[in-house]
Amino acid sequence: MSISIPTSTQPGADYDLSLIIMKVESNGNSQAIRFEPQTYLNFAPNANELSLIDAIGRCNVCDFNTARVIFSTSFGRYQLMGFNIYSLGYSETIFDFVDDIAAQNSIFAKFLRQNGIDETWDMLKNDPEKLLKFASVYNGPGNPQAYVTAMQNAARSLNL
Repeated sequence: MSISIPTSTQPGADYDLSLIIMKVESNGNSQAIRFEPQTYLNFAPNANELSLIDAIGRCNVCDFNTARVIFSTSFGRYQLMGFNIYSLGYSETIFDFVDDIAAQNSIFAKFLRQNGIDETWDMLKNDPEKLLKFASVYNGPGNPQAYVTAMQNAARSLNL
């Protein structure tokens, strides 16, 4: 499977960085789905999360428990978490999301902007501290160094 995104990337999404994240997360598979059991098991909702679960339920015409599974699953070429997809304004079904590459690119760019990530791959690869911070923000604090290594390996395989 080749990895590509439209030549007109969304504002806030560096092309090379987008390619690397797609390679690491899904090998470019826009229909990739990964349930994250720790997110599901650690779910202790506050009012904002309950409101988000309600919105997920409305968009997907599903009950609370199914919405909670969507909330706790990552989707698409960038493996964005359901809670991020819907908190960033997506309002269609999750099935529509995995079928819509433009929506995936748009939500990815919004996620980067919301989290203050505006570095390019060239900037990140030359600054180990910024690269580690990016990995921690994008993939969570669990093992950012392993994510950095995966990004570096993906960049090499893509000749970036």
